[in-house]
Amino acid sequence: MKFGCKEIENYSFLYDSIESDVLRLRAQRSLEYYINKSAFYKMVWGMLSFAGILLPAVATFFTCIKPASWVIPLITSLTTVFSGSLALFKCAEKKSAYRNSAENLKSELSEYRAQTGRYQESSEADREQTLSDALERIIKEGYSKIESLENSKNTVGRQESTSRQ
Repeated sequence: MKFGCKEIENYSFLYDSIESDVLRLRAQRSLEYYINKSAFYKMVWGMLSFAGILLPAVATFFTCIKPASWVIPLITSLTTVFSGSLALFKCAEKKSAYRNSAENLKSELSEYRAQTGRYQESSEADREQTLSDALERIIKEGYSKIESLENSKNTVGRQESTSRQ
């Protein structure tokens, strides 16, 4: 499933002007990837956060109307699961990391397209090499950030299993 399709369409002009097919495709796919991932984690974060807000209110309502004995524990259990999922999967941090990478890519592509900064007064081959290096740097930084988020999750899990032994 693709997310952020409208944003991708709005920024396609940034990479359309790249002459090298390989570099244009790399820029396009990278930008699409980071926008899609950011939009996905934004959606998940929003849904889990909303459920974490709504469910306690629903539980409060049900305490007033005296429902079946299993309803309140079920609602509080779901609230705990949603809140725990937010913390475990680090949706907000991942959303920010992917969004930062997408914005960095858009910024670099804008500078390239406008032929300003590092891209000013350079030959086309030099400009494309500079862009290629910059794209790879941004992608590597984005990957490193996500990897550090994933590894910190694994570290927490390992710490918990060690403390139980």
